[in-house]
Amino acid sequence: ITDSSPSAKTITVSGNVVNSTTTVKFGTAAIFYDGVLDYATVNGTGADFAFGTGDFTIELWMYLASLNIQRTLYDGRPVATNGLYPWIYITTTNLLRYHANSADRIAGATVLTANAWNHVMLCRVNGTTRLFLNGTLQGASYADANNYVSAASRPVIGANGFTLGNESFTGRLDEVRVLNGIGMHEAAFSVPTSAYSATGLDDT
Repeated sequence: ITDSSPSAKTITVSGNVVNSTTTVKFGTAAIFYDGVLDYATVNGTGADFAFGTGDFTIELWMYLASLNIQRTLYDGRPVATNGLYPWIYITTTNLLRYHANSADRIAGATVLTANAWNHVMLCRVNGTTRLFLNGTLQGASYADANNYVSAASRPVIGANGFTLGNESFTGRLDEVRVLNGIGMHEAAFSVPTSAYSATGLDDT
């Protein structure tokens, strides 16, 4: 599994995480998780994923294979540590949540369905963080003054970082993108219709 950004990082996988060519959103493969202690970690430095008080975007396409189990999409937390780290997860009632600084900050209201591609985006623009599902705002905007930090071997993609490997995603993730210093949207938008380009946003 490779990072195609201009500032490429090493992706380390655990469990049964593999590239799957059978169900993809764009291109020829997506990351497959079987939901049992599966996760991928990124070896970014603190500067890469420490968003500070600036703008940022975390987005991905997900193909959820099972419902009614808490699953993690993205987690910046170190093991056994809450604090100023972003965590995006799916609840047991199949809703999106954004958690930071030891509390849920945004609660989605759209119930997810299995076996369909859905676009998820979290972004902060000018001190306000918003969560989107398929381009539609989820929950209330969060007045976000957090000074986000980062940790070694983080973020974790597709599992809980606090209890590493738990709440593993089940299904497929595609087009995972993190932008440090760029908040993509403040209102509803049309989701991408093609794969992201690795050019045009410099090395952020």
